[in-house]
Amino acid sequence: MPSEVVAVPHDLVDSEKMRFYQEMLRGFRYVRLALGLYVRGLDKDQKQIIERYPGQMEGLANMTYFGGLEGADVEYWSPAPFWKSNQAFINGTLASFEDDFLTEFGNAIIKDNFYISNIYKRMVSR
Repeated sequence: MPSEVVAVPHDLVDSEKMRFYQEMLRGFRYVRLALGLYVRGLDKDQKQIIERYPGQMEGLANMTYFGGLEGADVEYWSPAPFWKSNQAFINGTLASFEDDFLTEFGNAIIKDNFYISNIYKRMVSR
C-alpha cells in the first residue's frame, strides 16, 4: 500500500475541513474506521494497528466532533501483516489456525480496539 499520506480530512485546508464537517457529514451518525485500509500504521512488530501518520487519530476525532457524529465504528479490512500468511495487508489469509496463534491474534484485536477507543474518546471528549 502507498506510504504517501493522501487523506481526508488531513489534506484539506482549515476552511475546507470545517465545510466538510458541517456540510458533508451532517446527518451521519458514525464514521467507519477501516483498520488495515485507512487506519494502517503498525507497531515495530507489525502486530498492532496504530495511526499511520502523526495526528491521524486527532484529525478523525476532530472530524467526529465538529461533524456532529456520535462516534466511530471500528472494523477490520485486514489484520496487521504479522497475522497474515503473506505478511502484507493485501491478499493472504491468517497465518495459522492453531489455538495458541488464534488466542494471541484475538488478544491483538482487543488491544487494537482499546488503542483506537482510548485515543478517540480522549480527543472527542476534550
